[in-house]
Amino acid sequence: MKQIAWVLAGATGALLLGAPALAQDKMKRGEYLVSIMDCAGCHTPGTLLGKPDMHRRL
Repeated sequence: MKQIAWVLAGATGALLLGAPALAQDKMKRGEYLVSIMDCAGCHTPGTLLGKPDMHRRL
């Protein structure tokens, strides 16, 4: 029984330690997609008027 508990604790720890890396990978992927798809073209105030407010980008 103790052996199973140690295995579960180790697996849980590995998942928790890997979570920040996964989140960082998702952030990088999102940044890449936003940069290639011109999301700022519609989602930055003033862009459609030719004067984008870069303080409120996206």
